Amino acid sequence: MKATPTAVAARYDRRVGRVVIALSNRLEVGFKPHDVQGLETARPAQLADIEISPSGLGLHFPQLDADLYLPALLQGFLSSRQWMTQAMGMTVGRN
Repeated sequence: MKATPTAVAARYDRRVGRVVIALSNRLEVGFKPHDVQGLETARPAQLADIEISPSGLGLHFPQLDADLYLPALLQGFLSSRQWMTQAMGMTVGRN
């Protein structure tokens, strides 16, 4: 658990249209809601209330009844689809 960053704060920034998560390792990540399943049709007012689970590994959007698991979300940020596609192609090409 110590190696996994956890959420210490989360907010929706209307100015830039992103959900911003402050992590325990002092990194901040932000994403556009329409890029995340469960938030893709959310209106700004629905994104204003974000709850962090006691473990810091989950985010809950009460007005949408949507939950996000932080490790999976971070994996998506850190492993882009293009990178994953290239890595898979390199692996397949070696066999």
